[in-house]
Amino acid sequence: MATVYRAEQVLLGRTVAVKALNPEIAADPGISGRFLQEARAASRINHPNTIGIIDFGETPDGLLYLVMEYSRGRTLADVIHQEFR
Repeated sequence: MATVYRAEQVLLGRTVAVKALNPEIAADPGISGRFLQEARAASRINHPNTIGIIDFGETPDGLLYLVMEYSRGRTLADVIHQEFR
């Protein structure tokens, strides 16, 4: 449904994760509305066991994105492959 990129927030000198909703999915108004609603809700959560939402929105060409704290460590795919064969 989305692609996640590791990016650099240049002005603050920190690494972030940017999640971009795939364009074919974002074209569905129901899904795009739900994405923005969930982003708003997630941005209000502040807990040590969650990833913080830094920003979210839509680019002029319609790309929906979510900018989050970057968490170093194993990917979910790695955990599944290594621990749940």
